[in-house]
Amino acid sequence: MFDDAVPYSDPACPTRVIVVAIDASKHAQKAFDWALDHMCRGSGDASGVLDEIVLLNCRPVAATPSVPVGDEIFAGAVISSNQDYQAWAAEQTRIESHTLLKKYAYRVMERNKGVIVRAIALEGDTREELCNAAKQLRAECVVMGSQGMSLVSKLMVGSVSDHVLHHASCPVIVVR
Repeated sequence: MFDDAVPYSDPACPTRVIVVAIDASKHAQKAFDWALDHMCRGSGDASGVLDEIVLLNCRPVAATPSVPVGDEIFAGAVISSNQDYQAWAAEQTRIESHTLLKKYAYRVMERNKGVIVRAIALEGDTREELCNAAKQLRAECVVMGSQGMSLVSKLMVGSVSDHVLHHASCPVIVVR
């Protein structure tokens, strides 16, 4: 079950699912624009197949801060539970993700009449979540941006686009 940011119902006709991975970066903006300019066919082709643009945004799982218990620094202090903080942080990132997804979804609706739009907020490891969602959605392709990391950065941190490119179950277009 996906966390849809905008209302969605299954279309009655066949669709071509195009996944666009977005975040708040200029690289994602460029990939989004490219996908709309080059992948969307508007109200479908002669076969009656409609395009379904699925916007995906993945947020990390909220980290639980660790507070040393019994430390003299915190003696007598009232500290809310880690669970309260984690729930609050998770809700804040969920709201941010939904806000971003709605912004992009409305832009798709404005530019491409006749295209079905779905906006899904994911949570977890971005690399794995994007690959899993593309597979579950039976995506025809994934369009995503590249941050242009150096080789050293890719080796140290790992590139999301590189991982998706090598592990997705469908073609991946990386826009630079």
